[in-house]
Amino acid sequence: NGGFLVGDILDHNLEFAPLNCATSAPFYAYGQGGGTMRTPQQIQVLPDGTVIAMFFSGSAGASLFSATGELQGQISTPTGRGVYPLGNGEVLFSGGTQVQAFNPVTSQLRTIVNQVTPLASFRWISPATLVPCPADLNCSRVVDGADLGALLGNWGSAGTGDLDGDGTVNGSDLGILLGNWGSCG
Repeated sequence: NGGFLVGDILDHNLEFAPLNCATSAPFYAYGQGGGTMRTPQQIQVLPDGTVIAMFFSGSAGASLFSATGELQGQISTPTGRGVYPLGNGEVLFSGGTQVQAFNPVTSQLRTIVNQVTPLASFRWISPATLVPCPADLNCSRVVDGADLGALLGNWGSAGTGDLDGDGTVNGSDLGILLGNWGSCG
């Protein structure tokens, strides 16, 4: 019974849209199990068959469902939008100005990004592999003076700027940075 889970923002249900039938009952109906989540957003099926869905209003945040659609629990996150399970067992969430990772074993929530200036409004999450940019030390996708400053600021020590991995920021690393100068990709 292959198909797709779809968020319905009119009735706040999570619908299962099968590929071989015209209609089906909701996977999760609004209010079922005491849930007050509204405006479903991104939905992901986890490797064990459970489902995690983000909701934007009502009890906003992440909601966890059994493989049969029973509400199992909720994690409050700011204005839930995106969700993606990470390979390390954590679940990545987005909403508002934040991207956060939740560890279901320890119940720890850690902030990955909190972009207030310029104001962000993060939405859906998709995995991506960008063109490598090894000398882009500040992750701007451009190797420029800011990266050069970071490298020079750590000259002679280990850490940021040690592009060749020899344990020391030195001339070899400067050569790598200058050889990659400009836009990445």
